[in-house]
Amino acid sequence: MTALLEVTGAVRSYSPGVGVRGVTLTVEEGEVHALVGLNGAGKTTLMRLILGMARLRSGDIRIAGTPVARMTGSRWRCVGHLLDRPFAYPELTAQRNMLVAARLRGLPASTAAEAARKALDDAGLGDYAAVRAGRLSQGNRQRL
Repeated sequence: MTALLEVTGAVRSYSPGVGVRGVTLTVEEGEVHALVGLNGAGKTTLMRLILGMARLRSGDIRIAGTPVARMTGSRWRCVGHLLDRPFAYPELTAQRNMLVAARLRGLPASTAAEAARKALDDAGLGDYAAVRAGRLSQGNRQRL
């Protein structure tokens, strides 16, 4: 049986120090894990790596057997997450943030705008498409 989440030797560096160094973690169906550590320990960086919001320097991350770098939109729809500080560019609108996320996930420019609009609607954020992310409520930034 394939683990729901497999992180093997994950490394992500930031200047002047390391964000995540050699993390290995397996989460099976029905398990709950908590990331606990001091500020700057790499908890948020690890979550961003798992969610494809940042790129690994080395190591491997798989969700249900699929490498994060190869996850398709239909596969990502099965992944739920909630970060305390959501990753959205505060100066960009909700629509533009979603478009950037679509392009980072590999959607071609020809379909990314429609996918971004649909994702905003699906998240109940259609009315906020033209609002800068920095002006959204914490809850709406998390949904974004």
